[in-house]
Amino acid sequence: MRCERRIVLVIMVVCIAAGVMGCVSPIYETAEIEPGFHLTGGLGVSSYGFSADDFGFYGVGPRVDILCGYGLARWLDISARLGVGVGTDLSDFMPLIDGAAGAKLTYQCKYVQPVFKFEISPVFYAPWQYFPSLLLGIKGRDRNEVATLGVRVIFTGESSFEDIMNNIDIMGMLHFSKRYTVFGGVNISGSRDHYGIPIPMSTLGIAYRFDHGKD
Repeated sequence: MRCERRIVLVIMVVCIAAGVMGCVSPIYETAEIEPGFHLTGGLGVSSYGFSADDFGFYGVGPRVDILCGYGLARWLDISARLGVGVGTDLSDFMPLIDGAAGAKLTYQCKYVQPVFKFEISPVFYAPWQYFPSLLLGIKGRDRNEVATLGVRVIFTGESSFEDIMNNIDIMGMLHFSKRYTVFGGVNISGSRDHYGIPIPMSTLGIAYRFDHGKD
């Protein structure tokens, strides 16, 4: 019984924390889908906001991310991700918790590969938070994907059109092989702190794919 209570408590903390945090979640993956299980680990730096207190919190700090997924076919993949970290605003520290689950659909083309990715995450003030993304994989001369560009919007069932337009992530990934990926992303929202100062949110990181795909 104690173990079950602890599990429920951890789930509640993750849901509440994820629901009041604003950050750019890294996508350490290619547009191309390979059938079977895949596991990726990433290390990066994020700037993010936290709105659970009276004045809010904006900090910068390291984060670790894990992505696991399964390619059901060359055009369909399901996955889940979890990121944890800690940030500081020079006077205080605040943990970072960021997670979601979803699926992506892709269409095979010769030199580019378009992808639609859709993720969901529980939040404390609405039933779900949604993360639809459009990605475009760019292939090199050997037909392997060398870069991926993407745009992602973040909203809940209670978000207005203005809220959605003010919460957009712009992302880019460079793939040095099928194992190593560098991610960079920035949120172009109009978020400001209580002094009216813009609070940019961004993430920069590198990831390694652990499964045994061919390089």
